[in-house]
Amino acid sequence: MDNTKNELITLEYQKTHKPKIEEVIPHILNGDMQKAALDFAAHLQANKMTLRWQTWNGWVAVYKGTAICGVGLRQAATNSWKINPRLKYINEYDEPIDNVWKNFVCDGFKRCNSCDGKRKCSPGQNIIILGKKLDGICYNVIVRHNMLNFNNPDKTAIQRIVKLLELEQKARNHSTQIKLQ
Repeated sequence: MDNTKNELITLEYQKTHKPKIEEVIPHILNGDMQKAALDFAAHLQANKMTLRWQTWNGWVAVYKGTAICGVGLRQAATNSWKINPRLKYINEYDEPIDNVWKNFVCDGFKRCNSCDGKRKCSPGQNIIILGKKLDGICYNVIVRHNMLNFNNPDKTAIQRIVKLLELEQKARNHSTQIKLQ
């Protein structure tokens, strides 16, 4: 590990320099995970979702001024990363979503948002996502972000996340058009 790597992955350096995710990924991830994360970051940028440094080893993709996805790298756990889509309009998508997709999305909500009942915003809320009832979902996360959690996503998961982000972009565009009329 050289000094450049040590410096690049420190909170102090990142707070001052706000590095691009592409600069940090090679210092934390390797092999297939590195390639997948770099490809995913490139996809976001190519599709008008600008990645901005947010916190230590964490970036947020912004679409039309609003967060649409978070990407985090885990330094403590070697070769680990996560994607957190923020699907504000998930119940308004104009394309049908089959049960495989519903299960994928609902599992993502459960991983990120289970309420432990120890915070002042608790207890968790029962919500309906894509027609499925989910119990004990963290109220704070649902109200603020509608965020899912996918740790170390494989190729299939990334393809599904990309499709969900495309649907979210369409829904946000449609919602903006309605508000402007």
